[in-house]
Amino acid sequence: MFRSVLSFFQTPEFWAAAVGAGATLAAAYWALSSALRNLANHELKRRRVACVCELIGNRHALLPSAKSESETRELFLRALNGVPAVFGDIRLVMDAHNMFLQSVQENASPEIRAQANQRMLELIRRSAAEAGVPLLYVTNDQILKSMS
Repeated sequence: MFRSVLSFFQTPEFWAAAVGAGATLAAAYWALSSALRNLANHELKRRRVACVCELIGNRHALLPSAKSESETRELFLRALNGVPAVFGDIRLVMDAHNMFLQSVQENASPEIRAQANQRMLELIRRSAAEAGVPLLYVTNDQILKSMS
């Protein structure tokens, strides 16, 4: 009896079934890991687009006439603070982010503070390009002129 059971494991049918089962498991693992990777990439892209939209949509919070406690300012600062979380792996965006932060610091020199608008444009343009937000026909003047 025991010998007949062992002989089954040496038959071509057993090995065909074992190879088929192994291939099925490998294909299922590959499909699942691919789907999870695609989901993670899609979520990161969605968050990047949302961050860019918040930066653009609330940029008027930086206008001198804006109230410092306004909800818009809070939304802009939240998006600005979120840039490293969603663009931290993209050096050009992080460089633009750091340059913009330097220009809006209270202790920044007048020369650096005068560059704040240009640096904000650079941050918006670079982050939009990386997120796939189409700003091809949006001029710098349109970005700088905001509705408040």
